[in-house]
Amino acid sequence: MPRSKALPKKRTHLELEVSAEEAARLMEAAEIASWRQRIESAEVEQIFCHDSPAAPDGLCKLDLDPATFAAMQSLHHTICARLRGLTTGWGGRGDPRQRGYGYLPSTLGERQFGSLRVTMRESTGADADADAAANARASVLLDSAELPAGFDSALDTLTREVRALVPACYAKYLCREQLVAAQPNLHSGKAYLPCHLDEPLHDGFGVRAAART
Repeated sequence: MPRSKALPKKRTHLELEVSAEEAARLMEAAEIASWRQRIESAEVEQIFCHDSPAAPDGLCKLDLDPATFAAMQSLHHTICARLRGLTTGWGGRGDPRQRGYGYLPSTLGERQFGSLRVTMRESTGADADADAAANARASVLLDSAELPAGFDSALDTLTREVRALVPACYAKYLCREQLVAAQPNLHSGKAYLPCHLDEPLHDGFGVRAAART
């Protein structure tokens, strides 16, 4: 029996030439706009510093003095130079934002360097193995001669100021000996890191002993 209607036309999709960089920029802009809308609608609250009424215990934001900032910035550059581009994705191996780890002498990190398995919590099996290998390649152990001038004083300043802001049960962990690693974050042109929580048993840093008490 002949058809009474013409065959439907195949749907076509509009294809646009967009570079990977532009696509990433558009995605980030959409994410930022979404968060701003959620804040404006009071669905979520933006917290800036430790003395906000809604801030959880231990959240803090510090204004660094120029000398402390200069020492930490120098450490950042030293670690990046040692890594020689062997960084890994901040949110997984495919993330254009990059990070690396600089383990420091006379710290917990020095004892753990080379034996600490750092993976994303959601990674399993072969993917977890590949993630751990990428993080290991993005890790270096510094010696004392590589630490920048003023670093010890800068670290003492940071630990002292943060120690005064966290709950008392965590204060004893805010010292050089308990430091695991300094982590340079390379944003690769992106303005923000997405909202996240660091997990001590997976991300390789954080207070582990206190989390069990």
